[in-house]
Amino acid sequence: MPQMLFETKAPPRLNRKFKGVVKAVLTTKLAIETQVLPAWLVSEFRRLVTFANPEFFKNEHLRKSNWNTPRHIVRGEMLGTQMIIPRGVLDKADLLVIEIGGLWDFLDKRPEPQSLEISILFKAKLREY
Repeated sequence: MPQMLFETKAPPRLNRKFKGVVKAVLTTKLAIETQVLPAWLVSEFRRLVTFANPEFFKNEHLRKSNWNTPRHIVRGEMLGTQMIIPRGVLDKADLLVIEIGGLWDFLDKRPEPQSLEISILFKAKLREY
């Protein structure tokens, strides 16, 4: 069942619209099914998890060689037809999907936390003041 996670409005950034459903599996990471998504939307998800490599710019400033030092670091990966991104980017990804007019279809496969049975017995004696 498609659903929107948050009822917030994102500032308009993209002039493209996607009226479909973004299918995702939520585990320790977020796996987004990219087979039916347009290429520009997959690129937008990739931009969410890309940041500048400070080591590259430090080397550039010091006029050192940047051979084998990437300019950008991407924290996502493509596995078959799925894009795997960190779960911490979920809020930004949700704002992106809301902005373009799409809906989420989540399958939550996070493990249920186990309850802890803790019993505490207070054996101290309180004194009066």
